[in-house]
This record gives sequence, C-alpha cells and structure tokens, in this order.
Amino acid sequence: MSGAYSPMEKKLMELLDPLPADALEANWSDAELTRQLAAKLGAAGREAGFWVGSPHWAKADDPHWPLDLAWLEKAGGQLKRVPMVLGMEWGLQENQIIPQFHKLLVSRAEVRVMALQQKTKQEAQARLEALVRQIEAFGQSTPGDRYLLACNDFKSAAFTFRLHVCP
Repeated sequence: MSGAYSPMEKKLMELLDPLPADALEANWSDAELTRQLAAKLGAAGREAGFWVGSPHWAKADDPHWPLDLAWLEKAGGQLKRVPMVLGMEWGLQENQIIPQFHKLLVSRAEVRVMALQQKTKQEAQARLEALVRQIEAFGQSTPGDRYLLACNDFKSAAFTFRLHVCP
C-alpha cells in the first residue's frame, strides 16, 4: 500500500534526488557514492538535532553503527526514538541487495530507507516491486511501518522513489 509522503520523507527525497546525476558527472565509484550519500544525510540529521550513527560518515557520533546510517534521538543516555534508518546497496543482483534489505526489515524506525541501483528504469521499477513483496511477506511488519525505496537507474541517472506503508 502506498500513502502520502511525510515531511521527513519529502526532505529525504529532496536530499537524495540530485545524487545520481552528481555521481555520473563526477564519475564516482560506488564507494564514493556511499560516502557522499552518508555525508549528505548525516549532515541533515545532525542539523535536525539527531544523533547520527554510520560507518560511512567520518563525522558520525557512532562510526560502528550496524546499519549504513541512522538518525537517533537520545536523552539522558537512553535511546528515545529512531526517526530514520538507511540501507544502501549498489550491487545489481538480488543476492547482493536482499541481505542489506533484510537489515531494514528487522529494524525499528519511523521510516526505513533503501537506496539501490539498476541499469534501466524498467529494472528499477521491477526491483522496487520485488522489495515491496519482501515487505508484504515479512510476518512481523506492523500497520503503519513506512519504507521509502529509492532506486537509481544508470540510463537516466535519477532515482525512482516508491513509498510503501504497511496496512
């Protein structure tokens, strides 16, 4: 089920949107795209007042965080809430993407974001549909769980976004 984008999801899409074209223009490697994306979302999270965990951003509060990036609210040494978690996988094959995506499935956050890529827009759309099927098959989803899926396709150097909200 899709739904209306939240203000946070709109902001995330705004931040992600220029990255594929920037990557193409600057000829970034996958590793550099990962660093740039983590830096952009990490800085945005910090600016919003969140604690940032990421092994891919040099300024992260916790560089040993188990997911690619997370925005966290902490108070008094306690974790209060997780507004966003991010998974990234630039490999094209299902056996590269699914293990990373499964980390998002089992995580708790207001929105789970997955960034990935495929060769064409058609392949990107098919991959996004396959991820939605993974969400729907997961037996521990709860109503209102939100997933923002972003798949870059090489031909257009643009993300295709898909929001899935669990019914």
